[in-house]
Amino acid sequence: MKKLVLTCIYIVLLGIFVSCTSYSNQLVQLSTTNLFPTLSSEDVTAFVMDENGYMWIGTSNGLNLFDGKNYRQYMYIPGDSSSLMDNHINFLFKDKHHRIWIGTNSGVCQYLGADQFKAIPIPQQYTKVYQILENNKNEIFIVTEKGILLYNEQKNSCKKIFSYSPTNKNGIKFFTDKESHFWNVTPDSIICYTRSFTKIYSCTNPAAQNVVNAIIDDNCIWSAGGNGLLKFDLSTHTTTIIQNSVYFNKANIVPRNIIAYKDKIWLIAKNNIYSYNKFTHAFLNEDKMTTIIFKHFSSFISTWYVDDQNNLWFGFPNKGYTNLQRLSNDVALQHHQLIEKLNNTSIRSLATEGNTVWGIQDNNDIFSYDFASKKFLQFKGNKDIQGIITRRFQHKINNIYYFKDHIWLISNSRLMCYNYKNEELNLQKVFRLGIENIFLGNTCTDDKGNIYATTSTNELVKFSSDGSKIDSVSLNFPIYERESTILYLKSGKILVCANNLQLSICSFPDGNIKSIRTTTSNNINGITPICMLEDKQNNIWIGTNKGLYVMHMTSHTLTHIAAVPDTYISSLAENGNQGLWIGTQQGIAEYTKQDNRATFYPTTINSQDKYRVIFNKCSASIIQDSIFIFGHTKGCTIFTSSAMEKSTLPTIHLEKILINKGHNNNGIDLLTNPVKSVQLSYKENDIIISFGAVCYSLAPQYSCYYKMEGFDSEWIESNENKQAIYSNLPAGNYTFKVKLVLPGKENIFSEQQIHISVEKAPWFSTPAILLYIIIIIQ
Repeated sequence: MKKLVLTCIYIVLLGIFVSCTSYSNQLVQLSTTNLFPTLSSEDVTAFVMDENGYMWIGTSNGLNLFDGKNYRQYMYIPGDSSSLMDNHINFLFKDKHHRIWIGTNSGVCQYLGADQFKAIPIPQQYTKVYQILENNKNEIFIVTEKGILLYNEQKNSCKKIFSYSPTNKNGIKFFTDKESHFWNVTPDSIICYTRSFTKIYSCTNPAAQNVVNAIIDDNCIWSAGGNGLLKFDLSTHTTTIIQNSVYFNKANIVPRNIIAYKDKIWLIAKNNIYSYNKFTHAFLNEDKMTTIIFKHFSSFISTWYVDDQNNLWFGFPNKGYTNLQRLSNDVALQHHQLIEKLNNTSIRSLATEGNTVWGIQDNNDIFSYDFASKKFLQFKGNKDIQGIITRRFQHKINNIYYFKDHIWLISNSRLMCYNYKNEELNLQKVFRLGIENIFLGNTCTDDKGNIYATTSTNELVKFSSDGSKIDSVSLNFPIYERESTILYLKSGKILVCANNLQLSICSFPDGNIKSIRTTTSNNINGITPICMLEDKQNNIWIGTNKGLYVMHMTSHTLTHIAAVPDTYISSLAENGNQGLWIGTQQGIAEYTKQDNRATFYPTTINSQDKYRVIFNKCSASIIQDSIFIFGHTKGCTIFTSSAMEKSTLPTIHLEKILINKGHNNNGIDLLTNPVKSVQLSYKENDIIISFGAVCYSLAPQYSCYYKMEGFDSEWIESNENKQAIYSNLPAGNYTFKVKLVLPGKENIFSEQQIHISVEKAPWFSTPAILLYIIIIIQ
């Protein structure tokens, strides 16, 4: 019996030992993710996008991994064979197996994942790497300062297969075609080689002598130089001169770079940017792009790259980088001479008619701008405009209206009607309500230029467009609502919206008031209306201190638009039948009805928070049904909707699971080793899970949440570092989930998950419990 018991104990102990070593994770050495807000250097030299959508950015001082917001920096570390070969990055390349190659001044290496690099041994005299190429046979070739090397993956070594005289990076360009031939573009010739580098074709390059750059696109080599722009067809070996030296000299075109993007060849010259359309054959001067790039960056473009989303990136020497989608929006938002003339002065109110916009600046100055003639006029409030300054004080002008050469300026206590003639404002009528202790609330205008205003005496007052007539009706509200807003409807009635979104319809001049009993599923207590708009379908949009609401006039249903954040909305403008443009405290936003989505755009070239502006009340106007103008605390934003590039939604990725065990940080790199489940021992229950949201355009407002199902009872909003930290995670089975959500409870647009199991401690395992039972029985 005793022998049987001992045998059972041995079996149980063996089971405990097996349970302690049963987990099967492939753990590697990991470091804690250090995120930086800036590049390691502003001298950008190379780009490449990996298979997960992260952008690698090479510089003259380090390599950077970018997710659209933060950077992970990689540097050469002396004595560390898993670090970069050199800090000066010359070239980045992604092969057909999605591996990232890095060419430097001291050799070439390959990214292995887990923040580690593998050095590729190459002969000492060929260490300065300029290009990395791959042919149709998936062979890797390394173009260096003195020759070309072929990489042997099995031996992890390189051998020289072609040599030439030492040259600089721009002095030599190699390309591979569909037949794995090599094409070499030099400053004065084009040469074709076989795979073994036997010359099979050569020709001079007369149209682009002294070539500054060359590219391959659509089986053609495009090159630009002092003698023009040429296209060389690789199939027919024919040369087409797009523009010759005569045209270049006449137009003073000094080429510096050439780019292939979509259906165009872009020529970056010293003073301008030009584009050649391969289908229409139009050669155009890109004035707007020239202005924005040269003003904020430089005509020297050190590198360019088209990513997997077909977005074009520019790198500059010592000036960082940008991408075309963000740049296009900056062009649409910023490129207008009116913005410069306003000189960053806050605009309180705008009014438009025809091609002309009128506005009030914060210093009581009035301006007008004609979009057709581009004529700008400014009237100083302290000397050019009669009636603003009285003997006692200067009236603060809050609103401006414009109708058929009549300008209305409105303060809290007076209305002034001016006749605009011969570029002068002549005071025609003044309504001094303050003398009678009557103060104005909110105002609006109809399609005939009549002005409507609520007053502190609980009246609705109507002023004729020329100030010759005044009518009023009693509103008969229980109390005067100074925080109300009014809107003239197409039906000819006045809509009044008060606190808590109490809505009423007022008929004029009979003064009949009818309350609107709205139905809503939202709590509207404490909601203050700021602005209103009636769209083409007669729906009423209400901007409030806590987001956007819409009321359908037929059903009187009041709905909160969850896609728009609960922020202060100051101004609204209708965007055709598509939706609205909205001025908020978080920037300018586009709301599209079809997909119930809000997209935010910056209002400055630098989108950091300290440069953002706040849009003012009553400050939205439209010119010619296509040009939108929004006044804000630093001037105004002018754009056309068609010029705006639509932003893309971010994508969430699980990056790594870091296991804290004293000073040793092991873990799993989920980007290079994606797995659906992870099994951890009882000693590995202190973990940090890193994740990232990748987006390079101006993403709409969104939030990131995570949850460990089986442990967390609720979703947790992520911090800026995008990390979830769990200490002493109990034994059990869990599912870690992370999601990106647009404003609104169910607007999930990107989600990832991984199953995590934590083993029981040996003394709590099933074999251990059996052992305890045996011992107790004995």
